[in-house]
Amino acid sequence: MIELLKRWSLPVAVAQICRKQKAFRSSHNYRDAARILIVFTMENNEKIRYVRDLQASFEADGKEVSILYYLPKPDLAPDVHLDQGMERIEQRQIGFFGSIDHEKARQMLRTEFDFLVHADLNTSTSIDLMLCMSKARCRIGRHFDGREGFYELMIEPGSDDQLSGFYRDLYTYTTAL
Repeated sequence: MIELLKRWSLPVAVAQICRKQKAFRSSHNYRDAARILIVFTMENNEKIRYVRDLQASFEADGKEVSILYYLPKPDLAPDVHLDQGMERIEQRQIGFFGSIDHEKARQMLRTEFDFLVHADLNTSTSIDLMLCMSKARCRIGRHFDGREGFYELMIEPGSDDQLSGFYRDLYTYTTAL
């Protein structure tokens, strides 16, 4: 019953939060960027490895990288220590009307990162909530029809639709800014 109510109320809350959000948005020069936030939905351990590779690429360029991930179901939790240094938001920590009951995650979303990189091939209302709440200057992610307002740069993935190719494209397009 609670999940059903959340499915109805959360999209309404996301729309309200997006309307109220007054964060300064612009495409930012990658060379001048200092901090990057990577946001993704936990699906399997392989995805964490791809995210770690993306993180290492950004850090090799001298960027400070933070990672925040959404865990939709407890049985999708990563193996022990794979998510070390990452912050996790679980479904139960997201309220009916878009409140997040996780202080560190709220603090990360209030921080003015130069880039927020949404590293998913799919999206969800919970991720949309994080994108709206974020004060990042430039939000980058995959192209999703009808979600253009959530991003400053949307990437159309290649024909293979594989994680490795998408993450390579994320890095290429982000560094091209």
